[in-house]
Amino acid sequence: MLAALSKTLGQITDPRIRSILWKTLLLALSLFILLFMGVGVVLSEIQFFAIGWLESTLELLGGIATLVLAWILFPSVVVLILSFFLENVAQAVENRHHPDLGPARVQPWREVVVIAVKFALITIVLNILALPLYILLYFVGIGIVLYYLLNGYLLGREYFELVALRRLEAEDANTLRQAFSGQIVLCGTLIAFLSSLPLINLLAPVIGIMLMVHTVADLRRKHEARQASGKGP
Repeated sequence: MLAALSKTLGQITDPRIRSILWKTLLLALSLFILLFMGVGVVLSEIQFFAIGWLESTLELLGGIATLVLAWILFPSVVVLILSFFLENVAQAVENRHHPDLGPARVQPWREVVVIAVKFALITIVLNILALPLYILLYFVGIGIVLYYLLNGYLLGREYFELVALRRLEAEDANTLRQAFSGQIVLCGTLIAFLSSLPLINLLAPVIGIMLMVHTVADLRRKHEARQASGKGP
């Protein structure tokens, strides 16, 4: 994985990658600004209590909650946006580092969006449900561990499916994922970690796709080597 990460970071200034990165960032930040403004308008216009200080407290807590949820849900929302640029990112990485792979499978646009939407919804729902547990476990020092474990699994699987299905049928992709589930979760955990770092999280989705392109290419070679030696399924 270190080799894959090194290749990824070495290509982050590629003009093709940089162009997609800026488009993704602008769209994602615009979406979150609208979200924050929308919640603020709702909380300021609707009077939940007749007592002034309760209203002010609610508005303050609502703003803080919106920022926290935006930070937690940022990776999923940006991946949804990035799915529209997936092919360009993956192709740029493969052209530079994996030219032997040949042309990718023609992946229907609908397939990519369905995967991104499905995992975005799952990730959003599970993180919202887990939010009280995050807060509770934060005070004993393991809330962040739960966050990385949950999102490492979800992001690992999401990124894997987005990338793997460019070159594999669903059954073959599932076989590969089961054979190397630990490495995929580890890759997802790294993406989740990068996504939690201020400023770095703006780069994390593009880095994640690039990293997963390398990971899937390496895992396919390992799987084929196992099969050729008779040690794998």
